[in-house]
Amino acid sequence: MKTCIKQLQFRGFKSFNKKIDVVFQPGLNCVMGPNGSGKSNVLDGLCFILGRLSSKDLRADNFADLLFKRKGAIAAEGEVAIVLDNSSKIFPMEDKLIEIKRKIKKTGQTQFKINGRNSTRTQAMDLLAIARIFPDGHNIILQGD
Repeated sequence: MKTCIKQLQFRGFKSFNKKIDVVFQPGLNCVMGPNGSGKSNVLDGLCFILGRLSSKDLRADNFADLLFKRKGAIAAEGEVAIVLDNSSKIFPMEDKLIEIKRKIKKTGQTQFKINGRNSTRTQAMDLLAIARIFPDGHNIILQGD
């Protein structure tokens, strides 16, 4: 089975205030830039959308700390979405693209959606597990590891 991450989308998450799309192409992809440009925040966002439960893994004291902050202003909410290619029908859905989105509120509460419909974390993790994608997978090396 082959799963292709088409893109990650960020809004109001860590250093990404406005909507940002990180588009992936088949094969090897690289996120690069100068210090302070948000490279590590891309990986934190990936771990967040994959369902990590510990804010410490995402370099934050709590989930509310993941919201965009600048000069005392804090985003009302943040979100990270992952778009997966389902053209090979890995997932038991008819959609060619599968979008899993995780929103975060100022209270630190998070909410998952699958293709725009409310879902639980368990439903999102079960769907990802079909393609052998796990939140604590050993294929992700975090900053400091």
